Amino acid sequence: MLCGADSAHEIVEFGDANETWIRRYIKLAEGIPSHDTITRVFSLIDKDTFCSRFTSWTQSLEKATEKKKEEKEHKVIAIDGKTLCGAIGNDLAGMAHMLHAWSVENGLCIGQQAVKDKSNEISAMVPLLKILDLRGCIVTADAIHSHKATAKAIIEQGGDYVLPIKDNEKNFKEEIEDLFKDSFKEDFKGIDADEYETLEKEHGRIEHRKFWVVDAEELPAAKEWMGLKSVGLCVRERTVKGKTTKEEVFFATSLELDAKLFSEVIRSHWQVENKLHWVVDVTFREDKQRYKDKTMAQNFSCVRKMAFNVLKKDPRKSSLKSKRLRAASSVAYREEILRTYL
Repeated sequence: MLCGADSAHEIVEFGDANETWIRRYIKLAEGIPSHDTITRVFSLIDKDTFCSRFTSWTQSLEKATEKKKEEKEHKVIAIDGKTLCGAIGNDLAGMAHMLHAWSVENGLCIGQQAVKDKSNEISAMVPLLKILDLRGCIVTADAIHSHKATAKAIIEQGGDYVLPIKDNEKNFKEEIEDLFKDSFKEDFKGIDADEYETLEKEHGRIEHRKFWVVDAEELPAAKEWMGLKSVGLCVRERTVKGKTTKEEVFFATSLELDAKLFSEVIRSHWQVENKLHWVVDVTFREDKQRYKDKTMAQNFSCVRKMAFNVLKKDPRKSSLKSKRLRAASSVAYREEILRTYL
């Protein structure tokens, strides 16, 4: 994977071309295994155990190789799911799904959990949280994960949360809406609150965001949502070619009243899509791969994220594609990154 092999067939090709080098590290009594053997082995490995070991390794990698830089009080972890489109051909019902935890500050996939299918993504959230060290971290996720159990698991692991509240928590959403209606009506006089706004203009697009956070101590849900301290509102107005759209999203958070921090956390959530999911599709051709079954697809996903993390940790100012080419063509570089990060 480090050297550009994306499939079992390509792994065998690399093995055949580099058998002498590989024999420095492992015994090959029967020579390089066939792609059928590789496929069979990765279909037999327990995917949940493999994901758990991957998460343990990548968290130790993050701590052991963290660059010296100004320490932030909080680190953001964005959690989001991704379907492995190549599993079971094009059968949508049979596709494998993975839940990823993305470290915004370090640019690493620090954990993942295999999911039966997208509809079961909720049930995979708490097990993933329970194997993550969340001390000093703020966790964000899509609204599908905005539940009391998620908040409880995050707090118990030592973290904080910023979770969007939509119609899947209808009663709670109505409580937040009413609180903000009253707050706006009173112009926030006598109300513990904070606000912040941003304005961006680029490429013919104007985006104006306003953020408010209000103390949630008096809300009925405060007794049910562990750690809840504030509720937030983000209003985004986007103008493109003279057409303006407006979006309002409510949030529950365990953070104190800090609208600027609240805004930064919300906006950083989308890095999991742009800097992980998009990259593994483009650089590692994840969605182009075809697998025998879900287990193989999910286990290969773990190996792919291992390669992704190792290449991301390498400080050279090159693209991941260039680093993979260097690893394939330079034994010295290949051994350096393996020795340093694995």
